[in-house]
Amino acid sequence: MVAKKRPTCKHAVTVECSVAEADLPPCGQKCARSLSCGHFCKLKCSEPCGDCRVKVEKTIPDCGHKLTLECKDAATQDKCRAPCARKLPCGHDCRGRCQQPCDQRQCTQLVDRPKVMAPCRHAVRLPCNRYQLFVEGALDADELLSHCAAPCGVTLACGHRCRGDCGACLQRRVHAPCTQPCMKTIICGHL
Repeated sequence: MVAKKRPTCKHAVTVECSVAEADLPPCGQKCARSLSCGHFCKLKCSEPCGDCRVKVEKTIPDCGHKLTLECKDAATQDKCRAPCARKLPCGHDCRGRCQQPCDQRQCTQLVDRPKVMAPCRHAVRLPCNRYQLFVEGALDADELLSHCAAPCGVTLACGHRCRGDCGACLQRRVHAPCTQPCMKTIICGHL
């Protein structure tokens, strides 16, 4: 038995003296080759080197955010999970993720534009995406009413004031259940 160096990788293997270099078994040692990225190959020496799977921090050129990827993967904006830092055409900040396209139809920031009157005769603040529909005349009265935040204030049968708002109580027709302590005596004698 002698130690012979393989001609392809230079790792030594112990075999019988009569075994030719061409007949040596495949090398099972860790690969020592360096990949084009500068990291070492993590496969066995006899296997062809593949893509680099080392985790590295990369900067996405489009948005400047950093993320951790395998070395072989390109840092593209479709992989970015950071909050979006762009402005929508309406002037509000985009509230989506950086990887998603910005869409003004998803802008829910309340706007203080000229007062909008709901059917209940209260002024309401609409989300930006709904205000444009109001301007176009495509917003119905029920939706306008649903945005009314004026307090209901009706005295309920239990004696407490309704804590709902005009929109949730459908103009004082249906009230939110009372959640205040009742403090009445039950038939068993407990409060």
